[in-house]
Amino acid sequence: MTTELITTINTKEIITYIFNDTQKIVPITPICEAIGILVSYQVERIEADAILNPAFIQLSVSDENEAITIIPCLPIKYILGWIGSIITTVPGEDYIQNLDVYKEACYDAFYDYLTQTAVFYQEKARKLNEFISTEIELKNKISNSENLLIQTINTRNAYRYLTFEEWQASQNQTPS
Repeated sequence: MTTELITTINTKEIITYIFNDTQKIVPITPICEAIGILVSYQVERIEADAILNPAFIQLSVSDENEAITIIPCLPIKYILGWIGSIITTVPGEDYIQNLDVYKEACYDAFYDYLTQTAVFYQEKARKLNEFISTEIELKNKISNSENLLIQTINTRNAYRYLTFEEWQASQNQTPS
């Protein structure tokens, strides 16, 4: 398992845990803390949701002292839907405004993360195709050069062993 920083919002680092280079899950606690909402309430909402509940993961992580911490997480594909489901109809206009600002920051961060990943893979594929094309071109040049080298060696050898009589018989023509 590796971790990757997605962004920092309101001094909270939003990360993703990556398993087998493919499965990515995101802890919801730093997002809740960045937005200013209760983690426990969000866990209850996720557990009550017909779509999010089956995907919900309680990740057990141990620190250097081997103390185990349970981290509530969702697969990255569900994060934006969950963030969008956070209700902003709580009393207090300042709270709603801050919540909306932080929710939008989360949307932007995840959108950037997901699109940058797609851009990375597109650029990687483009570069690999360039390298493959160059490799094929160089192999063809090497093959052509090898053929030219063989032809030159054969002509040189023919000229080296050419006798005067053979030269006269070919009407004073040297091998080409």
